[in-house]
Amino acid sequence: MIAVQHGAEFGSLLDAGSVLQQMARDALVEWHGCRVVVTAMGRPFVRAVAAGFDTYPRRGVARHSVLV
Repeated sequence: MIAVQHGAEFGSLLDAGSVLQQMARDALVEWHGCRVVVTAMGRPFVRAVAAGFDTYPRRGVARHSVLV
């Protein structure tokens, strides 16, 4: 699992769960076992999907370009 290879804590991955569940309801991602797959409709939102896994979010501090 990629998370283990990069030393991610399992608890931090669970934080992404609620965001990803909403994206799944909107058909932007699909769950395939423990894998999250971005659908064709979700491709324009891939940065938002990745942001769900960001373990260092700083609210109100722009570190990169802003998601629209």
